[in-house]
Amino acid sequence: MQTPHDTPYSNQQIDHPTIIGPDELAGAGATQQISSGLELALALLTWFASVILLLLVPPLISLPYLVYRYQGGSLKRDVLIADKTFIFFNILGVIPAHIITFAIAWAVVTRFGKLPFWQTLGWSWHPHFRFWRSVGVAIALLIIAVLVLSRFGGETTEMEKIIMSSRLNALTTAFLATFTAPLVEEVIYRGVLYSALQRVIGIGGAVFIVMSLFALVHGPQYWPNFGVLFTILLLSFSLTLIRARTQRLLPCFVIHLVFNGVQSVFIIAGPYVPDVDRILHRIFQRPPSSSLILSHFLGLFY
Repeated sequence: MQTPHDTPYSNQQIDHPTIIGPDELAGAGATQQISSGLELALALLTWFASVILLLLVPPLISLPYLVYRYQGGSLKRDVLIADKTFIFFNILGVIPAHIITFAIAWAVVTRFGKLPFWQTLGWSWHPHFRFWRSVGVAIALLIIAVLVLSRFGGETTEMEKIIMSSRLNALTTAFLATFTAPLVEEVIYRGVLYSALQRVIGIGGAVFIVMSLFALVHGPQYWPNFGVLFTILLLSFSLTLIRARTQRLLPCFVIHLVFNGVQSVFIIAGPYVPDVDRILHRIFQRPPSSSLILSHFLGLFY
């Protein structure tokens, strides 16, 4: 096991990590250097693969159930979206999609094991942005989101329907939102993609593109609920700006984790704490349960 003094990096590189940079990681061996253009191409392909996997893997996981359940029958959309078991398998399919996505990111970041994964990503604290500041930012974003949704709530979204379809589906969604989504999404968006874009077009352009792509992938599930769309943009902008200012990925991960994790706790505890529904009803001035309200936020993990 290497200590910081045994690593092939200088002290300055350890204190101020950068991601997949041909110049910054020269100490790890000149053979690992690649051009900024190739780095950006790999980053964009990694992002594209993450989107395609989320589109294809869940339906593939659901296919055996569909064959068994609807033998010889016609598969109509109205029937499928009312099938709680089909919805469950689709949610469950996000897990292998996330695992494959993480494996692809690992291969790109490490050059198939030739570079250290976490150090190359900048997985460390900034001297002025550590754990408790990250938690504070997450709580602040949650408060702002609640205030926005209380004023611009809008129509019921597909994510709300999924979470309300069954208790099992709500719990599975909460699990994914807490234990896989923050890690995978931060590695892809603020890790691989932002780093490559920053080298080619600069910080401002990288922040804008990463923020926009994050919102673009999440947006269709919530159109035309403008309150949720604004919340997505706010979260994405905040995370990407913090990544740009600190040059660290760990604070972004913790913010994303706390942002989703707090809501997961409410979804899990909601049925056992009746007052949660009453309080949220006063805030939002509408009758849905706490699971329905919080699904506005938890949908951000897709």
